[in-house]
Amino acid sequence: MLLSGFAIAAKCQITLPGLNQPGSVETGSNYEFATSPSMAVLNGEMYIAYGSNDGNNYLRIIGSTDGVNWSTPQTGPTIQLAPGTAPSIASWNGYIWLAYIPVQPLDSSALFLLYFTDPLTEYYPEAASLVTETGSPYYPNSSPTLAVFGSELWIASVDNYSGTATRVESFSTTDGTTFLGEGFCGDDPSGDMPQVGAAVGMATFDHQLWFGYQTQGGAGGHTLRICSTTAVNGSTPTYYSPSTPQVGGGVNAVASNGGYVAFAYEEYGSHDLGLTATQTGASFTTGSYSGIEINGNQEINPSATIFDNLFYLAYTPNNSGHDMYWTRN
Repeated sequence: MLLSGFAIAAKCQITLPGLNQPGSVETGSNYEFATSPSMAVLNGEMYIAYGSNDGNNYLRIIGSTDGVNWSTPQTGPTIQLAPGTAPSIASWNGYIWLAYIPVQPLDSSALFLLYFTDPLTEYYPEAASLVTETGSPYYPNSSPTLAVFGSELWIASVDNYSGTATRVESFSTTDGTTFLGEGFCGDDPSGDMPQVGAAVGMATFDHQLWFGYQTQGGAGGHTLRICSTTAVNGSTPTYYSPSTPQVGGGVNAVASNGGYVAFAYEEYGSHDLGLTATQTGASFTTGSYSGIEINGNQEINPSATIFDNLFYLAYTPNNSGHDMYWTRN
């Protein structure tokens, strides 16, 4: 059943990479996010996965074929997300893939994977934990992020690899079963380490894989750090620190067929939406939107996708409610 009693697709003047001031933003009060949303498109339908705001953080998925009317949430058998974590979805090989960390004691919060031909009509298929090439489950230190690069599905998160030191950890797969650990963009030469708990943004643009993350607090902390790589053995990643407001949480990345890659985040201190985009990697354009305030929890970040040649943004607002807020251009 489609719900149409609320306007959640307001026109918005976010013209990337020019980043003009957005217009009105509206809310879909029928949906409440307790976590960051995640967005993906498959076969002409846009999907959003999120954790429910009912004290249990249950996995929920909704869909839309027009960006205006939305389905009732798919609930299926209960899948409870670990506290403070959010799901991530991506379209790959004709399926919607979903990565999440289940509530303990299920495998002590290892990362799990599902895939669907239609997330709105299927009950959740059996989940399997991500097993690395060493045969061990993977235990991330942030919510996972999915992206497609070439013929591969990639998963990225923050990982604690030596005491309190952190790095971007990523895995790739060509078959959805065997996941290989990848070292690209994992060892920042500047020493800027990603913040534990804050999601890593990831997108494919200009034949490269792009990562964006918030650095740790303290001197030089809360910086938006961006890395791009061709993900070819022997290649040297390129790192960027765009001149932006400080980042207050996780980062989301999206690429457009209009010729840019954009990073969305909550600005540290102000809660305003921040968008940083580039067409070349050599220069970045940043916009700050005081009319769009993102929830200030470290684990929460806005999500973006391209659907029907429009830029869509979903987020949890910085207020006492958890309604889904929505805008597009």
